[in-house]
Amino acid sequence: LVSFLSAIPGVGSVAASVISEFVAIKEGERVQTLIHDVHAELTDKMGKFERPDVQPTEQLIYLADKWLDAATREFAEKKREALKKFAVGILLAPAEGLDFDETEFFLDQIVSMSSVDLLVLQSLNSYNESVQPNASDFFVELDNLGVKRDLIRGSCNRLVARGLAFEEDAPAGLIIPPGPDGLKNQRQILKPHFEVSSLGRRFVSFCLA
Repeated sequence: LVSFLSAIPGVGSVAASVISEFVAIKEGERVQTLIHDVHAELTDKMGKFERPDVQPTEQLIYLADKWLDAATREFAEKKREALKKFAVGILLAPAEGLDFDETEFFLDQIVSMSSVDLLVLQSLNSYNESVQPNASDFFVELDNLGVKRDLIRGSCNRLVARGLAFEEDAPAGLIIPPGPDGLKNQRQILKPHFEVSSLGRRFVSFCLA
């Protein structure tokens, strides 16, 4: 954006300077606020559990650097909450207890997922059975937030693509054609249902619980 504004003759450089300063201030505020929230939750948890000795390993430093980059840019409250949970998780977990590849995968998912994706994943995770994405009783929270059903279905498909959920066809009822041979020709209708995968449940536990 700054580069684009700079290219505008006359007012471009002035506008770019103002925008650049504003962005720097907002980014600094985002990081400071999130670090403060992480510190507050760590302080609370350390009062209940013995704090592990956190060693500044290369892997932890790498994850912290990626986290700071995400914290600088992210403004959506739901994703910032996930970033906070992630930071607390890696700081409380003993170094040998972290699966680096999986932990980095979780951080990458937070960065690239939408807030709706996180909400849908949480809703799916709260049920122990597969869920049809147009069933209103399964998504009361999303209904109250005004999330459209086509967005829910799209989000379910994206969660499957990420490996955080899986899709299966489940019976949704019977359609019996008219006529005396109706029962003989009855056919079962299958509709897609979605369920959180084991990887998705670990993601929820680490970043959203």
